[in-house]
Amino acid sequence: MTRILEQLYDSANDRFRLWRNQEYASQQASYSQAIHNYMEKLTDEQRSELDNLISRRNYLNSIEQGYFFVEGFRMGAMLMSEIYDNNEGREN
Repeated sequence: MTRILEQLYDSANDRFRLWRNQEYASQQASYSQAIHNYMEKLTDEQRSELDNLISRRNYLNSIEQGYFFVEGFRMGAMLMSEIYDNNEGREN
């Protein structure tokens, strides 16, 4: 089982290095420029309101991502346990 977990960890590490992903980098640069240009058009009060809304959305995103990560990991662990248990039963 340890080898499977090591492979999952290594694979996830390689896949989620967003700074290496050209599409992500391009989209992030485009978004950053667009949001900067938009914010320049706003009054200080409007900018503050938008900052607060974006912060609240980012906070909710982090809660959602954490939940789905934990649930996905839990389901993956249950699946691996089930497969392992089924394979153990065949050997006996």
